[in-house]
Amino acid sequence: MGRSLGSGVAAHLASVRVVRRLVLAAPYDSLVNVARAHFPLFPVALLMRDRYDTVRRAREIRAPVLMLIAGDDEIIPRARSEALMGAFPPAQVKVAVVEGATHNSLDLFPGYLRAVADFLATG
Repeated sequence: MGRSLGSGVAAHLASVRVVRRLVLAAPYDSLVNVARAHFPLFPVALLMRDRYDTVRRAREIRAPVLMLIAGDDEIIPRARSEALMGAFPPAQVKVAVVEGATHNSLDLFPGYLRAVADFLATG
């Protein structure tokens, strides 16, 4: 399981190791794309050394994936999470949008823990 920046780390680990399940909370396709959304006038692709290109790792992940998206995330634009979602085969990924949650309050909502518990209990 990885949350926010850690979702890129967890996806990387799941792409090089066998895991039974992968939970990504507040995930993104790449940090470069997130930075571009926040700083459109800066050449972020040239400035960032660590890109956490999660979308590139998706094709190497074999485990079922749960993506938890904060409905009102002000840090990770919804488009960045949706781009990552599209990188997985539809049958491999389950998405839970926690409405009303912000980036930093996502895990405080009952739907968050319920979605994780349900996902881990399957299979």
